Amino acid sequence: MKIGFSFGRCVRDIVNGTIPYEDVYLIVSRTLIHDSSQVDEVIQEYLWRPEYLQGLDETQCYEVAQKLYLGGKLYQPRKYGFNPRMVAENAVWMDLAPCILGPDLDGMEPHHAEQVVKAWKNYQLALKMTALKQFPKVNLKDDF
Repeated sequence: MKIGFSFGRCVRDIVNGTIPYEDVYLIVSRTLIHDSSQVDEVIQEYLWRPEYLQGLDETQCYEVAQKLYLGGKLYQPRKYGFNPRMVAENAVWMDLAPCILGPDLDGMEPHHAEQVVKAWKNYQLALKMTALKQFPKVNLKDDF
């Protein structure tokens, strides 16, 4: 599962087949879309941007965008008073790292503990990207 951080570039990656739609958990977008008719307006603008959707099949772009919006996969922090930053091209997607936990954290295999640390860092990144709030620094290795 993945979290995306750019509506237009996520649509691009899905249309290009880089990311399967089924792998998308959520997209955190800087857009401010209130209804499905506005989705098409946003996509129309992105179709002219080379780094977004220019040159891609327009019908597919509209279909993927509407599917994301109507499927509840578009989270827009601007609706709640937050203004997230634009992300770099190499930071459009983030994996949600699964982990397998045993009965207690002390008995975990080392690679499972690393997955927990990675998931925690990904979670903190997602919160910072959406809320732009500061979080306490936690040394997970000491806590586990």
